[in-house]
Amino acid sequence: MEENKTTSVRGALLVGTNKSSRLAAMRAKALGAENLQTPVKKDQKLWATGLKAETKSALEQAEKLVDNKVAVVLSAYPKGKMNTFFKLKYGVKVDEINQMPRKEVFRLLGLETVKIKQFRLIENLDYNGNTVND
Repeated sequence: MEENKTTSVRGALLVGTNKSSRLAAMRAKALGAENLQTPVKKDQKLWATGLKAETKSALEQAEKLVDNKVAVVLSAYPKGKMNTFFKLKYGVKVDEINQMPRKEVFRLLGLETVKIKQFRLIENLDYNGNTVND
C-alpha cells in the first residue's frame, strides 16, 4: 500500500483540499462563504408556514397537554415495554401521534378540548401545524 506523504512546498497546501473538513471550514470562513441555512436549535419548533399567532398559541397549548399526557402514561409502564403497552392500549405508536389530527389525538388520549381556547383552529392540524387529510 502506498502511504500519503505530506511535503513542504512553498505556496502549496500541505494537506489536500478534500482531506480535512476542519481546513475546509476554515478556508470557507476566510473566503467569506457563509452557511445560508440557519441551524435549527434543539428547542426550536418548526411550524408550518402561514400560521397565525392564535393558531401557533393553540398548537403550543395542545402540544404541552399531549406531551404531558403521553409522559404520564409512559411513566406507568416498565422501561422496556413502554411503546408496546402504549400501542396495545391506544392502538397507535407514540411516534404516530404527531401525524394525527389534534382532534383525533385529544379523543384518543381522553383530553378535554375546552382547555384550549381556540381548539377549532387546530382540530384538523398535525403536530407541526400542517393540515391532515383523512
